Amino acid sequence: MTEKEYLLHAFEKEMLPKIYGFCRLKTNDVSEAEDLAQDICLEVLKSINSGKSIENLNAFVWSVSNHMFFNLLRKKKHGDALYLPENAVAPDDPEAEYILEEQKRLLRRELSLMSGNYRRAVVMHYFDEMSCEEIANKLGKSVGTVKWWLHDARTAIEKGINTMRDYGEKSYRPGTLFMSCTG
Repeated sequence: MTEKEYLLHAFEKEMLPKIYGFCRLKTNDVSEAEDLAQDICLEVLKSINSGKSIENLNAFVWSVSNHMFFNLLRKKKHGDALYLPENAVAPDDPEAEYILEEQKRLLRRELSLMSGNYRRAVVMHYFDEMSCEEIANKLGKSVGTVKWWLHDARTAIEKGINTMRDYGEKSYRPGTLFMSCTG
């Protein structure tokens, strides 16, 4: 029996039930526990199949398990609250469609409240799908500056979405500006 076969056999017989138990203890949701267990197993199996030298399978599995659990916590904390792809909304699900439209409205509001450089960088990067290098060349700035603007803009968007604001509908790419003076 090769080392790879031995590790696979030991993983299947000894570690699989323990991994699911670990995930159930760490999460409140059964489906979340199953997803986490699946992710852990996938990482361990990829490492075994890649030929990586694993001296202590037990320690390796728990190290991967903790790493994957903390990644899950990071995702929950920082979240993908704004990202809902358009094709993820079923045409007959009005609730999901409403949530997607509300998220788009909040994103447009936050973009409209940003200063010009930040807004241009975000629109070029996320809407026009330009790389940081392309944006830097177009704006005549360094790549580091563009990355800094994008980071600060993401932080401002996250902070703004978590804050209730009393502003009306605005656009991230206004076509015209109307000014008037009274009095």
